[in-house]
Amino acid sequence: MTARLVVPFLPPRELSPNARAHWRTRWKANRMMREASFMLARAQQVPTFTKARIQITYVVKQRRLRDGDNGLAMAKGLIDGLVDAHVFKDDNVEHVSYAPVAFIVDRERAPMTIVEVEESP
Repeated sequence: MTARLVVPFLPPRELSPNARAHWRTRWKANRMMREASFMLARAQQVPTFTKARIQITYVVKQRRLRDGDNGLAMAKGLIDGLVDAHVFKDDNVEHVSYAPVAFIVDRERAPMTIVEVEESP
């Protein structure tokens, strides 16, 4: 069983672990991402997974070096929104594992965040 969510934007820069944003700015950006993934999961009626593997892919315009672990940290709000939508019970290591974050350069489709959730053994 697999579910695919396409968020039509990238996480805001304020969510980067390297950002020096005010806590309230970070909170608002995280809340926006959380609500977006919650609404998409509910609208698509994503099933509940007992154990899941998450693949996050960012579709970007520019080819440059990007840090995968920062990309995962920026997706925290997206993952929390999936927990809120009951896609999985919790986002701890007992219920969720993560594939390395991928970056695709595609000027026509960018910006976009793709979250793929699949059942994990």
